Amino acid sequence: MSFNRISSFVILVLIFFTPSFSLKAQNDVDGGSALGFNFRISKKQAIQVIEEKGKKVLENSVDSKDIRMILIQGTVEEIPLNIPESQALTQLEFYDDELMTSTLIVESADYSSRNEMANKLYKFLSDSYGETASMEKVLNFMTWTWRQPKVKVVLTADQNSDIFKIAYTYEPLSRTKMEKEFEEKREGKAEDPATQMFLEGNYSKPTHLKE
Repeated sequence: MSFNRISSFVILVLIFFTPSFSLKAQNDVDGGSALGFNFRISKKQAIQVIEEKGKKVLENSVDSKDIRMILIQGTVEEIPLNIPESQALTQLEFYDDELMTSTLIVESADYSSRNEMANKLYKFLSDSYGETASMEKVLNFMTWTWRQPKVKVVLTADQNSDIFKIAYTYEPLSRTKMEKEFEEKREGKAEDPATQMFLEGNYSKPTHLKE
């Protein structure tokens, strides 16, 4: 993308809309919910909400022992963006079987409507949460961040595609995840007794004989 196009994109998003504030939206986040899901609910509870709303689960996967993902078509609650359901996805990320992140993924209909979509998303978040806490550009990615008590809201735009993401992250749970990952890196991941016993065959060996 040329410099002129990048500049146009930034100017349209940052200048054309003056941030305002929506008390209702802030109360929703303060209350610990996003995109129709309460943070820290289990994967089973989230699926129950999805089924009650009649939405389709596109993916239900396990990335690791602690991380699980659900992807559904559209959203479970209406958002004032007038986006066709076929152009929207909701991704849920669970850590230790608690909902940590809800992400809205939307795609503009075509390149010509890309700036319109960017403006629409930015205005929606600015109207909801006020001024941004920060804005960053890394390579072809641009991010705008809003911070609420316990929740971080991030809008991400890839300047090489028509995909936009709005991620709502419950920060206390995210910090717990990062702290555990840091401890594992610092001390080494705890050995699994079953793996040691049946695959490595050394679980019963004295410590000084283990390699």
